[in-house]
Amino acid sequence: MNHLPPVTALPIGAIEILNRSGQVLHRLAWDGAPISIGRAYDNDLVVDDPFVCPHHLELESQHGQPQAHDLDTLNGSYLGHSKIRQQYILLQDGLSLHFGHSQLRFHATGSKVAATLRDTSRLGFLSFLVRPWVMLTLAVLALLALFASEWLDSPGPLELLAVSEGLSYPLIGIFAWAGFWALMNRVLSHRSNFLAHLSITFAGVAGLFAVSQLLSLLAFGLDLAVLVWWLRWLGRMLVLGLMVHVHLRYFGQISQRRQFTIAAFVALLVFGSTAVGSFIEKTQFSSLPWLDPLLLPPAFQLRPGASVEEFMSRAEALRENADEDAKD
Repeated sequence: MNHLPPVTALPIGAIEILNRSGQVLHRLAWDGAPISIGRAYDNDLVVDDPFVCPHHLELESQHGQPQAHDLDTLNGSYLGHSKIRQQYILLQDGLSLHFGHSQLRFHATGSKVAATLRDTSRLGFLSFLVRPWVMLTLAVLALLALFASEWLDSPGPLELLAVSEGLSYPLIGIFAWAGFWALMNRVLSHRSNFLAHLSITFAGVAGLFAVSQLLSLLAFGLDLAVLVWWLRWLGRMLVLGLMVHVHLRYFGQISQRRQFTIAAFVALLVFGSTAVGSFIEKTQFSSLPWLDPLLLPPAFQLRPGASVEEFMSRAEALRENADEDAKD
């Protein structure tokens, strides 16, 4: 007598249970046999959601058509974002059913899955950011940039204590910025990558200083000193946008288009609002003249030098403008 192997029912689809933020908590291949879902421990799928009843849903297949049955629950079950309670819901590929603060999503067998995401935190140039020598180099560059910025903004000689006090707040800001992105990374992709975000922040600080100084030098060399404030603002916006974009690359699940959108929004929010407020304060509500001189050697001029008469004429014009600003 021949013994045939037992027949195993083929799955008709897959059931996913998601929380309110869209994170998949459970995924189960389903062959059409009845499945109970709720908070009680005797369910086939136990959902940790206080707004879900102990026995909330029952899934079954009637004549090959999968469906969900709400068990007369307190908070009900809803199709998508509808506010109309549903007693029976026919399950179709990709359909989402809301119950409590959770979701149930059905995928038919053979339905397409999303393309595999490239792990940019382990592959490509992002993987270099967590190497010790790279982190140390970026940290040194950031500290040098902060020191140089403090030195250039100081009217007198710098003392070690004054420099330490001046650098303490920017350093706190660096670690707070990196900690924020690490927290967001942890929430969205379950890995903080704090050291990588710290390296990105160090690189961004050094880049902000370098771009600001290079643009100032370029404006002086091309005799565009009147545009130096706007050039600095635009350069800082671009550096910050690139910095946010690299932060988001570690999240993995966010598309390139959305990364650029978020990066542009953050750059505008951080530098746009502060720049507008600073500009209005300097031009409208301040009794002090707005002086932003570029004191660089004449050798940095990229254009032919001016004659003595032209130089004196410019100096006289600057003095008159300063006198008018002082009167205003």
